[in-house]
Amino acid sequence: MIDARDVNQTTDPAESGFTLLEILVTMVVMSLVMVAALTMLVGMVRNEDRQSANANVATISRETTELLARDLRQSNPLLAPSTDLNKSREAVIQIDDGAGFSELVRYRIDTLTTALVREVLDPATSAVVSTQTLVASTANDAD
Repeated sequence: MIDARDVNQTTDPAESGFTLLEILVTMVVMSLVMVAALTMLVGMVRNEDRQSANANVATISRETTELLARDLRQSNPLLAPSTDLNKSREAVIQIDDGAGFSELVRYRIDTLTTALVREVLDPATSAVVSTQTLVASTANDAD
């Protein structure tokens, strides 16, 4: 009597398993799939970095604009600009809080670093009390 398990088994050892060519073709195809997946992943990470940097710039710009707008709304008048060419990149405003306290605030572009700087000045001596760098680098095509 013939057993059903014996019918499906082959007796030739050359026909069992995969050939070397089949394994090589499979490895090449899988390598191509992995390279494509890795390329997509690297592209996604770069895109995320770019979007994060853009969001950071937008946040800094918004915060700087809000601070400058608040200072200008509270200012009691914009002080006369200097005629000195070395001070042509600055503006000084006097801010009154409504309770009799006022402070002088100078916005200027640093000539060495091109940073936008906000400085609080002592009203009596015009000495710098505090400094805050608002934008690390500014660009002006006219320069």
